[in-house]
Amino acid sequence: MTGQPHDTDENPCQSFFEANEENKEKVKALQKHPRLSEFENLTASRLSPGVVAGGEDLLRQVFNPLHIELDTGDLKPSAFDDASSMGLSVDREAHRAAKATVTEGLARAEAANAREGSTPRKLHGVARLRACDVRELKTEGARCFGVYDTAIESNIAHADVCQLIAGKLPGRSARSKLVELAQNKVILYAPEEGSGAA
Repeated sequence: MTGQPHDTDENPCQSFFEANEENKEKVKALQKHPRLSEFENLTASRLSPGVVAGGEDLLRQVFNPLHIELDTGDLKPSAFDDASSMGLSVDREAHRAAKATVTEGLARAEAANAREGSTPRKLHGVARLRACDVRELKTEGARCFGVYDTAIESNIAHADVCQLIAGKLPGRSARSKLVELAQNKVILYAPEEGSGAA
C-alpha cells in the first residue's frame, strides 16, 4: 500500500484496518493480532473523528427477511454474523443522524433488489446500541466484542463491531448475546405518508 503516513507501529490499529480493508475475513486476523488489546484506544482510520466512546449510540440497519424472523418479527440468531467475519457495520449517531442511516438503508435495499438473484429485502428498522453495552458483553469472563472507528470517505461515522472470541461455539454464544441485547432496541421503519416507500 502507498501513502500511509499514519500507519506506523505507533498505531497498529490503523495499520491493521487499512491493510485489511477489503478482507472479508478480517475479524479472524484481528483476533490473532498481538497488540489487539491496544486497538480500542487508537483510531482505526485516518478519516475518523476519534475513537468510539463508551457513551456513543451505534446504529445498525436491519433488513427483512435477512435479519428478521417472519413469524415473530424478532431478530434472527444469525442477524449479526458479520461481526465474526468482515465486521458488523454500524453508524455512530454522534456523527451521523439516524435519518441518514435510514436513507442509506432504503438505498441499499433498493440496490440489492435490483440485482439479479439477490434475496428481495426491505428496511425493517434500525437497531440502536450503546457502545459500552456492546463492549461489556462477556462469555466465560472474556469480552465478546470490540468497537472500532473505521471511518470511510463516504461515511466518517462508520464503525465496526468485531467479535473478539475465536471458535465456532464460543462465537455463536457471543453473537447470541449481541442479538439479545439488540432485540428490544430496534426502531421500526415507518414510511412517511405519500413517500411511495413500501
